[in-house]
Amino acid sequence: MAEMPEIQTSIPEISVVMATFAGDNVSHLRQTLESIQNQTWADFECLLVLDGPIPDATRDWLLSVQTADNRFRVLPQDKNSGAAIARNTGIRNAQGNYIAICDADDVNAPNRLAVQRDYLAKSNLDLIGSWYRIIDDQNNVIAEKQVPVNHASLCKIMCWFNPLGNSTIFAKAEILKQYPYPEDYESRELGEDFDLWIQLIKAGYTFGNMPEYLVDFRMDKAFLRRRSGWKIFLRDLRNKWNACMFYPPWQRPWARIIAVTTSLARLLPNVVLKPLYRLRYRCRF
Repeated sequence: MAEMPEIQTSIPEISVVMATFAGDNVSHLRQTLESIQNQTWADFECLLVLDGPIPDATRDWLLSVQTADNRFRVLPQDKNSGAAIARNTGIRNAQGNYIAICDADDVNAPNRLAVQRDYLAKSNLDLIGSWYRIIDDQNNVIAEKQVPVNHASLCKIMCWFNPLGNSTIFAKAEILKQYPYPEDYESRELGEDFDLWIQLIKAGYTFGNMPEYLVDFRMDKAFLRRRSGWKIFLRDLRNKWNACMFYPPWQRPWARIIAVTTSLARLLPNVVLKPLYRLRYRCRF
């Protein structure tokens, strides 16, 4: 990893929460950690939750990172319980006033923590994300995703797709401690983040997205496989159906039709789903 900046010794302003498991690509994980360590905002802690046993070499390397830089803390779990439970473990142990969520194979812009902290502190929002770029296994940018920026627009697009990229999330810590990620999702099943955003909006919290590309989101070879199938379809439909309540009553029938139609794409073969994803990434809302 890169040369260390000055290490903080007091309670950090920001807690970065990241979960990793045995199936993660170590090379991608290394890039992710380097992108955290190289942040221009140095007053942070990074909680590395090990979601079950991982290879000894990877574990030893992460422990060496912890030894070299006391902003990093490794939190092992005995078994692989899934991303939601692992993230909640990190959130419970977080000391910062703010929590930034990071996935184990995504890459953060050097100023991500600084600009998100400044933006959230000066706004009336409770949780924010950002625009993001899509990269492949070789770090080539293959798309740029511009998502809605203000709260009203976010709510109106939720019958189409989840407009808050989980690995771009930056929130007030007390909110995620009070409202953890739903844990009724199977180990690698997706959708718990979308479920949480809907719950938080129902509870009266306000969201936004920064119109800056602050995270490179990795689309690896297993990306589509993790996002298709019957169970994913049912979870996606449930979340989008629940989000239809954010529409005026006279618009809800149309919103439900959109929710069903877009969720059905989860049942398509990957050869069809792939160009649909690429088309969606080109859409501007």
